[in-house]
Amino acid sequence: MRTLVRVVAGDPTRVPADAIIAFIDASRFVFGRIFIELGKVGGKTFVEQVQEHGFRRNGELIPTTSRGSYGGGFNRVVFVVDNHTTPLNQLVLPALHELDSAGTGRIAINLPPDRLLEDGTHQSTEALLDEFTNMMDTFVAAPPKHVFEVTIVVNLVSNPDEIVDTLREHFDVINGS
Repeated sequence: MRTLVRVVAGDPTRVPADAIIAFIDASRFVFGRIFIELGKVGGKTFVEQVQEHGFRRNGELIPTTSRGSYGGGFNRVVFVVDNHTTPLNQLVLPALHELDSAGTGRIAINLPPDRLLEDGTHQSTEALLDEFTNMMDTFVAAPPKHVFEVTIVVNLVSNPDEIVDTLREHFDVINGS
């Protein structure tokens, strides 16, 4: 089975998907736009599960599921604990494989807006996109058993349209468009 990779700008909770992969930091506090958006459609169900989880270490996956009815089309969110320095393939690939093993068909990934290099400087946007596309190329080349669509959602950057265009150019080739 071939996995289609789509790229959109916007809110990951509004993308047709069975599950979302979202990044959170390792602090005990849960903040960020993804939590605001999840709170709008899913109430507190996903955020509460993260808070119940307690201490988080970098690279840890925190799978959550919907509890009851809510306004989203997805039923799972896998939160990836991120210190902003770990290579994306070490963070996202395990989440993608876990969702594939669980039989998930459509996944939305919130593109992380910021990465730090070992020296504490910010990774360039170009390097971030190269890292992300290489990671996705690795995933779809496997190929996954159940995942037939991955949507990369760009929303936390100052130039979303430029990033969407760059990613679409790459994935149009992969998708055979």
